[in-house]
Amino acid sequence: MDFKGLKQGKWFVQIPKLRGEPGYEEEGEYKNDRKEGTWRRYNLMGDLLAMENYKWGNKHGKSVYFTI
Repeated sequence: MDFKGLKQGKWFVQIPKLRGEPGYEEEGEYKNDRKEGTWRRYNLMGDLLAMENYKWGNKHGKSVYFTI
């Protein structure tokens, strides 16, 4: 985080299982507290589930999803 409290740089986010929904992990980059570029989503076993592209914190462009 920067001195203003905004997320910056590369991040690894872990979301635990909750109310029957499977957990997942994401990795990507933040710029000014918004997702930017390609983010990868993995299940808790480490299998790649999705590659999503972001611009200014919103999905932008082509996203690819995988089935296991």
